[in-house]
Amino acid sequence: MEDIALAPDYGGVIVIMIAQVVMGIVGVAYVLSKISITGPSSGLVYGILSSALVLVFALSFILFPVKWLVKSALVWKLGDAGSGWTFKSAASVTGYAYMANLILSLISVPILVYFSPAISIDTSNLEAARQLLASYQSQLVALKFTFTIPSLFLTLLWKSYLGALGTNFGTKHMCKVSGAFLIFFLLGLITIALSLFT
Repeated sequence: MEDIALAPDYGGVIVIMIAQVVMGIVGVAYVLSKISITGPSSGLVYGILSSALVLVFALSFILFPVKWLVKSALVWKLGDAGSGWTFKSAASVTGYAYMANLILSLISVPILVYFSPAISIDTSNLEAARQLLASYQSQLVALKFTFTIPSLFLTLLWKSYLGALGTNFGTKHMCKVSGAFLIFFLLGLITIALSLFT
């Protein structure tokens, strides 16, 4: 993180973002493979469902660079501490801190895919389909609280630590590691809250 802060570049950040997009595509493909729809208009229902998933993923892909730049600007200003460090350095530190997300995604996506419940929906019985979807949703909520939230919190701690180190070096040690950690941690908590409750 010292090298990243003192000789900032965006090449590695772009590679990290592309790798996360690939992981997202793999995750969406596996989710779709676990959904089976039968009965009348099954093709239409599956098409709407897959289109909705692809749309959500596409929006997250578009918002990822925006989120990175906004977070970088906040880290740049909040972590400055009178050092006069550059936005390029802050953006590089913030981008490389996403390495924690990528590494834990490589571990967690296969686990989530394995433990995600399969679902088969019969469109000929709408009431049974509604009950099945409600049951499926409760299983996903249970998975979220037993695995997703703890892994997000672990990622947040690791990412905040990496970002704090980079900020400390980038500001020539004027911003303490503890203060930079708090900045990254609070910004990350806001992001997690928005992703979990929207």
